[in-house]
Amino acid sequence: MPCLIPLLVLSVPLPDPAAIETLIAGEECTLDLTGGDGWVRILEDDYVLLTVSSSREVELTAFDDYGEPICASSPGEGMVLSAFSDYWFYIRVSTIEGSGVTSTVLSVDTLSHRGIGQGMAVSGALGLNAMAETFTFSPETTGSWTFRLEGSGDTDLDLEVYGTGMRLWGSSMSLEGFETVTVPALQGETLTAVVSRYNKSGRGEYSISVMPSGGFPVLEGSGESGAAVPGEMSRFIVPPHGGILFLDLIIGSPGADLDLLLRDDSGEYIMASQSYATVETLLLRPAERSAVAEVLLFDAGDAESVPFTLQTRKPGAISRIIPARNTVSLGRWDSGPAGFSPPAGGLFGISAEFEKTRDGDVRVFRGEGEPALTFASARGDEEFLLYVNTGDTVWIDPFFSEAGLSGDVSLTVSAADAPVVEDSWSGRIDDSMPVAFHSVPADAGTILDIGLSGGDREVDLDLYVTGPGLDLVAEGWLSPVDAAGDETVVAFAEEDAVYGVTVYLYERHGETDYDLEIGRIRRSPLAGPSPVPETWALCAGISGYPSAADVLNRASMDAVEFYEFLTGDQEVPEDHVILLVDALSTAEEFIAGMRSLLDRAGPEDRVVVFFSGHGDRSHPGSGGPEEGDSANEYLCLYDDDISDDRVAGIVDSLAAAPVFLFLDACHSGGFVNDFAPGSGVMVLTAAREDLSVSERVLTPILLQGSRGDADGDGNGYVSALELMDYIDGRLRLICPECDAELEENTCVCPQCGAVLKGDDAVPRPEQGMFLLEDVMLWRVR
Repeated sequence: MPCLIPLLVLSVPLPDPAAIETLIAGEECTLDLTGGDGWVRILEDDYVLLTVSSSREVELTAFDDYGEPICASSPGEGMVLSAFSDYWFYIRVSTIEGSGVTSTVLSVDTLSHRGIGQGMAVSGALGLNAMAETFTFSPETTGSWTFRLEGSGDTDLDLEVYGTGMRLWGSSMSLEGFETVTVPALQGETLTAVVSRYNKSGRGEYSISVMPSGGFPVLEGSGESGAAVPGEMSRFIVPPHGGILFLDLIIGSPGADLDLLLRDDSGEYIMASQSYATVETLLLRPAERSAVAEVLLFDAGDAESVPFTLQTRKPGAISRIIPARNTVSLGRWDSGPAGFSPPAGGLFGISAEFEKTRDGDVRVFRGEGEPALTFASARGDEEFLLYVNTGDTVWIDPFFSEAGLSGDVSLTVSAADAPVVEDSWSGRIDDSMPVAFHSVPADAGTILDIGLSGGDREVDLDLYVTGPGLDLVAEGWLSPVDAAGDETVVAFAEEDAVYGVTVYLYERHGETDYDLEIGRIRRSPLAGPSPVPETWALCAGISGYPSAADVLNRASMDAVEFYEFLTGDQEVPEDHVILLVDALSTAEEFIAGMRSLLDRAGPEDRVVVFFSGHGDRSHPGSGGPEEGDSANEYLCLYDDDISDDRVAGIVDSLAAAPVFLFLDACHSGGFVNDFAPGSGVMVLTAAREDLSVSERVLTPILLQGSRGDADGDGNGYVSALELMDYIDGRLRLICPECDAELEENTCVCPQCGAVLKGDDAVPRPEQGMFLLEDVMLWRVR
């Protein structure tokens, strides 16, 4: 009879991870048990089952990362752990009283899946020492398949089914132990069924079977409806089609967010639309083979399930004459976007007037995949400039912001009436003129900095810039450091071009003066090294990421502002600063820039690396021993990510001068772990390694401190330590919910009402001071 001791295990305090050994599959270690219990930590970043075995008769108990028991064995038994739900496992090894065991060898290995065929019923049992068992099934024909789990012995058994790439396709987790999951699958796809145990009573006996249950849902006619729920994926076959199609995912629950993915008939990813709109749409080119559309629940909002409709639409007619006028009936599956292909390229005015001035928005497609632009305001009419090249066809697709509405929209395409702005422009926006058009010329090789500022801090103005290879909207909001109408778009002109600028009122009502400021920055070749102490800098910022879901509002503005601080306030020569914005900020350019600066800088110089954009954190196991969580952190460049390990490796191998890293990105605190005392580096970050933050958290504070607020002793210089202390003190008073600046000892944010404790406590970002000595960093004017 199994020992009952494991049933009584409660949550326990876990040992310090740094004080115990970490194992991965295929490894073993010897544990000294002379002082009592021994501990190891297991890391697994794949979707597998793990076996844990001991060379001696001991008791094994597994805990999750919070100290909750998840599995236990009797003396002499091993354990089976499931890495389908977590990365980390803490294993406590306990001796049996009187056994005389003083050490044991603990081994970790992976456990193979069992196979299951159509119509088969396979039996099994999950004892107290096993979290789960897995089965693989590969259908011989395309269709829907039902997995049926029948448990016995009063054990709470759950069933999950994973598809290609170990993506969760379906789950059933009642309290009965009788579970059913139906998923559509293509011929030859591999499905993995996971039977899991989540309580500590019963024998855990079960049988599992899989049977055909109909065809794979096919998207035809007016479309298919469904409901997205957590733990499930809806899949539909998109048949071959001879012309362009628009694939729509219409979301029927306010506040919910669904994503739309398209894969080929072998399961390979093709494209996705992952915005936060009420409708996700993809433009599909003609296709001779079927594809598979997948609907994923990202956020259910307040709903338990999210209704949706998936449909295809054919495009409307293509207009080639200016002006062009169309009436599009919205809310009909057979009403497609209007095409526009001008005889000569340039800037054009687009106008969409929605019936009864209902709130509607406009998408613009330039090619297959997601929209190049989603132009949105709270008004019932949308107007903007659009650049179209000669011979190109763009598709203009208006839609209502609220699902379920129907009505007509009048579309007009006309020649652009946009005054030229060389340096600056002042104008006014009000209810009668809620939109203003401008054109801005740029020479090839120029970085164009287009800045908008509104006269009334609370009136929400937004900015859209269009040109060759560019459609970028800046729609920031009112914040403690920026007015609602403060927006910037930064673009690199690869060729001589004229860019269209649209300034517009987001709300239905409002009035304010506005100013446009145009900056042009020429890229200069780097100067050579000099015997005179110098500052070298790399400033990178990315607002316009390739995917619409990743676009930021003010990150490129951060980079330009810091560049202007260096070249203006600090009088650093332009040929000592590399400025990378948006598409220029590739991983290759960023790394090459760092190397170039470090190669030039001597011991008396200093190197500054500034980055504003997305940051990311990889899975546990990706990092080295310097990472307490065993996970690497990354800067997300325009085309690829760069790890903290790589940045540290470049600095360690090349730096002769002190290096200052200023990182305004999520998870950037993890870069602090990669440098040691005396390495000659200072790292200032916006976030702890385990946290995401809003954009533009660090930069305004960094600039305020650098311009003199951090000069604590009033000597006219800001030292490295003064700057770090200033930033650390300011960031620990930023509300994590709304970014408002707080007073000392504030318990409730006065702006958003957040209770600042527990998960909502103000996180203190990580900063790192590894310089050999404090240095005078900036001169204060």
